[in-house]
Amino acid sequence: MTAEVAADQQWRWWTPAGLAASAERLAPADLAGLVASVRRDGPPPVPLTPGI
Repeated sequence: MTAEVAADQQWRWWTPAGLAASAERLAPADLAGLVASVRRDGPPPVPLTPGI
């Protein structure tokens, strides 16, 4: 991996659709669902503890 590719991946922004369609392994596995629920319902009343 070149330094340029590493720098691009370090600061990569995801759209919700891009996150859900990604072939990359996400941690936690339901990250796309968590992001979608926060965007739809707003922040949770208590902090989340995703099982990483």
